[in-house]
Amino acid sequence: MPKRSRYQLSRNSTQARASKIRRNEESSSETENRLSIHRQYVAQSRARESSTERSQRLAEQNMRTAQIRARESSLQRSQRLAEQNVRTSRVRERESSLERLQRIAQQNLRTSQVRAQESSNQRLQRVEEQNIRNIQSRNRESSSERFQRLQDNRERQKTLRARSRNQASAHSKRSAFRYDPQIDYAHQSSIQIGDMNKICPKCSAKKWVDETNGMCCASGKVSLPSIQEPPQPIKNLLKNNHSLSRHFITNIQGQVYHLIGSLLPPPGQNPQYLQVYFISEADQLSLRSNIAPTLKINLINELQTTIRQS
Repeated sequence: MPKRSRYQLSRNSTQARASKIRRNEESSSETENRLSIHRQYVAQSRARESSTERSQRLAEQNMRTAQIRARESSLQRSQRLAEQNVRTSRVRERESSLERLQRIAQQNLRTSQVRAQESSNQRLQRVEEQNIRNIQSRNRESSSERFQRLQDNRERQKTLRARSRNQASAHSKRSAFRYDPQIDYAHQSSIQIGDMNKICPKCSAKKWVDETNGMCCASGKVSLPSIQEPPQPIKNLLKNNHSLSRHFITNIQGQVYHLIGSLLPPPGQNPQYLQVYFISEADQLSLRSNIAPTLKINLINELQTTIRQS
């Protein structure tokens, strides 16, 4: 950078003093007008610059900022941060709810883009530097500041929990038909039912912890008979101890019907459902084989014989 002459430095200093005097004398509307014009000028300049010029400008700006920060004392740093917080608070107070949402969305987008581009080493370095800054900040804070910080954290957590509860309660009615993927249902107390590890002392039924006592057997008033083991060969078919177990498990199916028709089929139609049991055994085997042609006829014969003997 070429050296400036004494005349240039003197003229610049004189212009700076005159500009400072004019700014001290201007009204609030004049200040806002001047700043608005300056922002427009800066925006137009930024729009014309290339990516290389932008990178160079940001690098020079970061260098100047780092040099200024390196020269400031701890008192100056505290004063700068306090003034910066005041300016930020004033700007945040003037913004509308839409502007706030837009600002947070843009900030989250920039942060996500930066985090997506950083390597694993850069991430570790960022986390480590952040931890160091947090430790230094915690060491500098007074007892009252620490109390205020913890109280603010509790309030934020309380607000987040209340917001989550409100979201869940708003969708709790008919929530199975209005599932919202944004709600973390797993952390809702009304949905966490725990493990089924509560045993009824009367009927030995497994229950959940919050399940009402006596709901399973009316406190011993209802006694159901023990489930009997299935007859052979159904037992071996289910336990994979039969040569046709795989074929049986693959093709087993059934459905409960509550509609009871006539015991005999209409003229010209084949028997079906309960009507099959009222024809001869040979005809039953042939009819069932035609209804389910993929089943092996010897397996159908075994099951049919078991049902008849039961």
